[in-house]
Amino acid sequence: MATTTIRVSERTHEALRALADSTGEPMARLVERAVERLRTEEFFAELNNAYDRLRTDPAAWAAETAERTAWEATLADGLEGTTSSWPSPSGAKSGWSTSTRPGVTSRRADGRLSLFQPTRSTEVERASRSLFP
Repeated sequence: MATTTIRVSERTHEALRALADSTGEPMARLVERAVERLRTEEFFAELNNAYDRLRTDPAAWAAETAERTAWEATLADGLEGTTSSWPSPSGAKSGWSTSTRPGVTSRRADGRLSLFQPTRSTEVERASRSLFP
């Protein structure tokens, strides 16, 4: 893998060296991890902003929630023994044992964790493309 040199302050270099000593990871790997974490934080911040903008348009938000309701019927497709004590937004039972609100980690009846994936609105797709080309 090709590498390059970046300039950092002495304070940052000392912090990297201390982290490398305590974790046993090379400084380059620590920088990679920090950059990836920042990219992830930025992605979710923009995603949240996109949903906030979407909520300000009542017609667009109604379309988004209607699409979620339609897709929710497929949550337990092919999963035997999945039941839910929580009603879905449409009033039907879903395949989840906890809330199916978007972005909420849910535990299925078999104990495995899943994350409900919201549908892709135009704003969300735009945010995703700008941060993860």
